[in-house]
Amino acid sequence: MAIEESKVQGSLIACVDSSGYLEPVIQHAIWWNSQISASGIVVANVSDLRCFDQPVVNELGGALGVQPFQGLVAELQRIESMRVETIRSRATALMEASGGGIRWRFDNRMGVPADVIQPFQSCALGVVLGKRGDGYGYASEHLGSNLDRILRSSQLPCLISSRQFRPLSSILIAYDGSESIENGLRHFVAFRDIRSLAVRLIHVREGSGQHSDEIAARMHAHVDALRAAGCLSVEADVMDGDVEDRVSDFVSRHDIGLLVLGARGRSRLRNLFVGSTTVELVRRCRIPILTFR
Repeated sequence: MAIEESKVQGSLIACVDSSGYLEPVIQHAIWWNSQISASGIVVANVSDLRCFDQPVVNELGGALGVQPFQGLVAELQRIESMRVETIRSRATALMEASGGGIRWRFDNRMGVPADVIQPFQSCALGVVLGKRGDGYGYASEHLGSNLDRILRSSQLPCLISSRQFRPLSSILIAYDGSESIENGLRHFVAFRDIRSLAVRLIHVREGSGQHSDEIAARMHAHVDALRAAGCLSVEADVMDGDVEDRVSDFVSRHDIGLLVLGARGRSRLRNLFVGSTTVELVRRCRIPILTFR
């Protein structure tokens, strides 16, 4: 089913399933929508195509016989329809409870969950998703495979929801001088509530610290830009050590509400991966994380 771009142009995409992340994903999308000039929210859900894959049909059909298998497929379709309707109802209740008059729509399609954002890449402003999907409780310290694939393929900013939503008042920007984090700062400086947010920027020097003086100077220039934009509480720090250790420790010690990261590092080697640093920080930090390309 093709996307009608005019109906989702400039929207935020909230990727949901029936896991415990459905509510916080939508709540984080509502918060993000309140900060930027989004046209609305698309609550997107995928019915997993692999449940009805033809090779599976052929294999089970041979094992069970045609009639029992046809009954099984019909029952699976009925259960899936009930699951989708439950998600739609929960989403409707959350959007109505927000009381903000937000334009939104529900979008369900057949496909592979990791590809949920592909139809929206050219027309949406950003994506909101949970760290794990259905069955997350069985591997609470591991990222969902769908999240990993979405982070690697998305050209859009991604807001990764924590398990519970809380009002966001303090933000940490992990500044590495990359184009990704520069894009993040341009996005962030336009937030409507920037005056009420406490913002910290940190740059972590690793190894020889090549280019660190230049990066630190650019970071402090962003401090001035944030103040000029109306941010009343903004500070910057430079520290040495391992990026993952330093950033995750800072998040814990300072009760940070949102971590902002670039999805790509400065070096060519790091640009071959969606940063291993980004993935590790998503794994370690139990707060919402906003990543940029």
